Amino acid sequence: MINARNRVIGVGLLSGLLILGAGQQALAQEEMQFASNDQQLDIDVLRMYFSDENLVEVTTRAPQPLPRVAENVTIISAQQIEEMGYHSIDEVLSKLAGMVVVMGHRDMVAKGSYRTHGLIDASHVLILIDGVRINSLFGGEPYSYGVPLQIVKRIEVVKGPVSAVWGSALGGAINIITKDTGNTAKPEGQIKGSYGEARTQDYNADTAVKTGPFSYYLYAGRQDSQGLREDRWFYSKRFYGKVEAELGQKTQIGLVIGHSEPYYSQFYVAPDNNANGSLPHSWGTLSIDSSPAVGIDIRLSLNGARMDYTQNTTIMYYGDLNSYSLFNNDKSWGCDATVAINRLPNNSIVLGAEIHRGQMEYFLGDYYPNNPSLNNTREKRVLQELQGYFINDSISWGDLTVTPGIRFDQSSLIGDQTSPSLAVVYRLTASTLIRATVARGFANPPLYNYAFDGSETIKPEKIASMQGGVETSILDAVRFRATIFHHNVKDTWGGVTLNGMHMHRDGVETEIETNEYKGFSANANGTYIHEQNPETFSGGKNDEIVAANLVFAYNDHHLLRVRLQGSYLWLDTYEWEGYKEHDFSGMIWDATFGGTPFSGNMQGLEFFGAVHNIFSNTVYWGTEYKNPARWVEVGVSITY
Repeated sequence: MINARNRVIGVGLLSGLLILGAGQQALAQEEMQFASNDQQLDIDVLRMYFSDENLVEVTTRAPQPLPRVAENVTIISAQQIEEMGYHSIDEVLSKLAGMVVVMGHRDMVAKGSYRTHGLIDASHVLILIDGVRINSLFGGEPYSYGVPLQIVKRIEVVKGPVSAVWGSALGGAINIITKDTGNTAKPEGQIKGSYGEARTQDYNADTAVKTGPFSYYLYAGRQDSQGLREDRWFYSKRFYGKVEAELGQKTQIGLVIGHSEPYYSQFYVAPDNNANGSLPHSWGTLSIDSSPAVGIDIRLSLNGARMDYTQNTTIMYYGDLNSYSLFNNDKSWGCDATVAINRLPNNSIVLGAEIHRGQMEYFLGDYYPNNPSLNNTREKRVLQELQGYFINDSISWGDLTVTPGIRFDQSSLIGDQTSPSLAVVYRLTASTLIRATVARGFANPPLYNYAFDGSETIKPEKIASMQGGVETSILDAVRFRATIFHHNVKDTWGGVTLNGMHMHRDGVETEIETNEYKGFSANANGTYIHEQNPETFSGGKNDEIVAANLVFAYNDHHLLRVRLQGSYLWLDTYEWEGYKEHDFSGMIWDATFGGTPFSGNMQGLEFFGAVHNIFSNTVYWGTEYKNPARWVEVGVSITY
């Protein structure tokens, strides 16, 4: 149970945020391609307060203006990501309200486990790259740390179930939207490199260009570190390519290929207590987008992915040296079809279907050099076939927008699932929105669960969720946002072949953001979660999670930018029970800076740097996963 001091910190931070008010995250800049005059007028009014020329795709699978979206959505732009100075998607997501990201460690490239609103299992959150699933079939984990930040145009994060649109997405969805292909014959892009302590290196280069009917975006990069603590080394090489071609004025064909190949030390305590692994991951999409008539957009796509996971572990177990290796191969492929209809005023219908097939091959080998009789191997192959059909309709009456949706899924492993949702957003005043959602959803069990006898009895976890929130602008200077939520999950996974009792997650998330004044700005967010757990989690004890983030920034948009960010996280007992040593007392402060001292032909040259964990504070849940102390890096980028 959270102690009294942490309760005071959490309640105090959230109370302060509620008093000050909180804004929504800065959003990407992308205009509607089709809207009636009335719709466009409404959006123009809202833009004065919310910068709402932005569109959200993840909530319906078709672009929707943010003022008409009721779901709990946060958008992160490429500019925000660059100013943060981090090296992985997980680090960026950990700074968002409602996104509790539990880090295995915090070295150069931190790998995290997502717990949106405190929901526990890794497979609860769906992660997508341009709408393509990249979760591991083996364990359901969202292995996003192989995705280079430089290819990101924006990230859309929806918190709470979105099964009515995406199927298995009990805890939400994260859609990573990549940069556009070029639109001029002159190449545009960026070359960027950084170097820090423990030979920590991050090199990236991308370019975008258009030649005739073809346009391209290409990226290549490499990351390397000897380990900022406990010899936790890391190495990764990455490639991403996108090609698009115009087939007439109304049809476009696109091809996307991505590959990342990370090798890493998961932890290193001693020669008889360490683990290392690799995770080569490739994905691709072939798509056709067409607009056969005004207000009708059709998208067809074929996609596939492959992930090869290897882990080698050596550990002393009851006085006997045990070495074991885990090999896993995930293969998935499928096709999607989506139709968006915007022919009627104040009405947007999206319907679609998808078919996916996934296969997991799993091998585990135990090796006891001192006791050969204990040596054992296990092999398993699991196949899953999925079909999904969905429809949603956004209907606006003046200041009110209602979006009902429903999806039907068929799975060869868990049978049929139906997921309805209803979202409502009301514009109370020109600068105030009220949002509410109710939804049901589910999560497929990871295919690893089916490697054990008795797995045929396991059921998907199911959720009934309610959320409500308000966002407003105060004197056009401070933006405020608050959301309360209640999640009721049944058939929780109590083991690899068992379903347990219900669990509840109740809480509040708040955000505050000031407008920039003479280059200065500030923002903060906080999350409080009360957990009611079944017997299989923490012995049935109720618990709490508190998280908060503070940012102070200065940017003159020419010579200098500086950012100071602090993060606090108190985790529930479930994360650290069984570990004698853990520490959540510290607040981690990071500082980033950048400068462009030149003008003319050299104005694209920027020097930047970061001081991570300035005060060498500690946040860890086990002795093998202690975070690094203060470390420094510097770099240079050239934008052309």
